[in-house]
Amino acid sequence: MSSDKFPLLQRKDERDTEVTWEDQQRINTFSKLNTRMERLEAEYKRQKTEKEYLDDLSMEIELLDEDLPVPYKIGDAFVMLPLEEAQER
Repeated sequence: MSSDKFPLLQRKDERDTEVTWEDQQRINTFSKLNTRMERLEAEYKRQKTEKEYLDDLSMEIELLDEDLPVPYKIGDAFVMLPLEEAQER
């Protein structure tokens, strides 16, 4: 938005403006929807990053030697599993 189109009011130019109940409800609805959109965008970004990480991990697992066990994290510990079983999980 350009500042020419929506100039900020100077302190001396400010006036009390009456806001109708309907307008206030619209403002509240907009605020709620805008906040929800921002939360959803953040969640989308987080999940997109996680998907990229999982895709990279999947590609790495495919490149592993099938005869060697794969470290698989369960809680705070790593368990060595056969490649096929690690891919299923």
